[in-house]
Amino acid sequence: MSTRCTICESNCETIEANNTTYYVCTVCKFIFKNSDSLLASSEEKSRYDMHDNSIENTGYVEMFKRFIKAAVNPYAKDGKALDFGCGPVPVLMQLLEKLG
Repeated sequence: MSTRCTICESNCETIEANNTTYYVCTVCKFIFKNSDSLLASSEEKSRYDMHDNSIENTGYVEMFKRFIKAAVNPYAKDGKALDFGCGPVPVLMQLLEKLG
């Protein structure tokens, strides 16, 4: 039985890496883990709380600058964007505002 994409419900290819099973959608290219490999919600929250997602974190800011260059600038229209799931500090929004 083939695994279906959790986004578009198309068939997926299986990839094994680092003792984990990943699935790659043949249509939308979404990549996701086997559900048995996912962290428990409490473990996921604990790991998330350790992140320094702030404008002062230069590595975090540089990651967003690369993202903006590759995935925002080529598609930006009318100066509008949705920062979905920005976390406790909207760093992406702050960087986009600086760019106008």
